[in-house]
Amino acid sequence: MALYISNLEEDITGAVLLTFLKDAGIPVNDVSIAKNQNAEHQFVLSCSQDTAELIMRLNRCCIYYREMQIISTDGTQKASRAFFKSLVNGTDGPKPASIDSLLSLLREGGAVVHSSTPGSAIGLTPEAVMAIYQNFGPILALVYPAAQAKRGMWYLVYATEAATDTLLASPPLSLGGVVITWKKRNLAQLIDVLNDSTGNK
Repeated sequence: MALYISNLEEDITGAVLLTFLKDAGIPVNDVSIAKNQNAEHQFVLSCSQDTAELIMRLNRCCIYYREMQIISTDGTQKASRAFFKSLVNGTDGPKPASIDSLLSLLREGGAVVHSSTPGSAIGLTPEAVMAIYQNFGPILALVYPAAQAKRGMWYLVYATEAATDTLLASPPLSLGGVVITWKKRNLAQLIDVLNDSTGNK
């Protein structure tokens, strides 16, 4: 079958896309890539059904901060499924939590920022990321990509809007030579993303 990937600029080459897929654990030797000549910059990936399922889980991930839109030959677009993990802050420190548990927590409120900086590039564990950014205010939870989506979005959920304002007003941190930038995100949008990732509606 064929998958179409759009929303990527001209400087994202086929080689870059292949590297991204390889890093994400996709069997790239099953994929051929050709640049589409439509007005829109687009790649066409011809692959098996099994490989297509893996690739379509990458929808909403980013390459060089550019969000991918992946559409199959039948025109459907699928969100990531089981593509996020989370840490929830408790009295005894951060603990892994299921997406369902996290969704229950988020429905009580919170202030969200997100970043597409790959944590793997700076060699930080999710626990270390949470510890660093707690300096800006109390964190309720950290949502981060599962291993197969390691270049996807990271979300910090602070207890207050004041904490996110403090973070965004501060100079970006440079960790391991990588500058980490954050942007505000609506809490309802994060809940929608997580609902999509678990297959819930």
